[in-house]
Amino acid sequence: MEALQEIERAARFYFLNLFSAGDRGNYDHLMTGIDRCVSEEDKRKLTTTYTKEEI
Repeated sequence: MEALQEIERAARFYFLNLFSAGDRGNYDHLMTGIDRCVSEEDKRKLTTTYTKEEI
């Protein structure tokens, strides 16, 4: 494997693990009493699949 491909693979693995919740239990009780500040429309936009925009 080329060095650049190995670096890309390592970076991808690092960030996938950094931002994944994994199986850490249920923490819904921590959010009790906290108002939501992201609208449903914003939530939809934030969770859609990324696509490259052509300029």
